Amino acid sequence: MLWLPGIVFLGLVFWVVQKLVIAARNEDVLREQRLAAFVGEPQPAKLQPLPAPPPPKPLDRADVAQAAPEHLPLVESAVVGRRVEVLWVRSNSTHVAWCERRFAIAPAARPRDVICVAQVVNGAVGERWSFG
Repeated sequence: MLWLPGIVFLGLVFWVVQKLVIAARNEDVLREQRLAAFVGEPQPAKLQPLPAPPPPKPLDRADVAQAAPEHLPLVESAVVGRRVEVLWVRSNSTHVAWCERRFAIAPAARPRDVICVAQVVNGAVGERWSFG
């Protein structure tokens, strides 16, 4: 009958001892810092934050295995400056098709997938259609 309060008491003792050990460790670190400042030892250099990585390009993660390499810059120029991620690109000699994942401005809104098709005329985008 008394084992439950005994287990609770042991748990509380363990928790208090753990907090005391952490506090003692922190006090040792503070004492060393104060001593180093008093003696005049140089402090370790502060860590500098790493620069932010460049934002990903729209075609970075796209599946482009079935696309002509000369059509990829056309797709990239068609989606640059918009909040989209290209999921895949397919092309033949006259047309290029890709799937865009369009992200809404509102953070709670779900992204929308849209299929885009463009006619390639003399190495440039001619007519363009989108479905979605």
